[in-house]
Amino acid sequence: MKYFVVQMTCNEGRAQDVMIYAGEHIKWMLENIPKKMFIAAGPFINEKGEYDDGLCIVRAESREALEEILKTDPFYIRGIRNFTVREWDYHVDEGGYRIDFPPHLAEAWGVTPTPTKERIA
Repeated sequence: MKYFVVQMTCNEGRAQDVMIYAGEHIKWMLENIPKKMFIAAGPFINEKGEYDDGLCIVRAESREALEEILKTDPFYIRGIRNFTVREWDYHVDEGGYRIDFPPHLAEAWGVTPTPTKERIA
């Protein structure tokens, strides 16, 4: 298994669409969690305090296999974000990962809210 860092960059003029289609993207992430590929993932926050680009740390058999999965992300399909994949020499973690959706965003995106940080080992 190899580790990769995925930089997801908003296409020109599409940053405002991140919040509009975030529910689809989050559902896609949740569908892929059972594959145990995501180590960490989340959006960057721009100067206006809004989400735009994102970053994932992922494990996969190969870059090609990972890219095939990334191409099914609604943000990619809708032309909101492109991605760059770089192989990563992974050394340290904190022993798991967590899902943390603020209740107001979970409701807007149509996903189950997590009132506290839930660790999934």
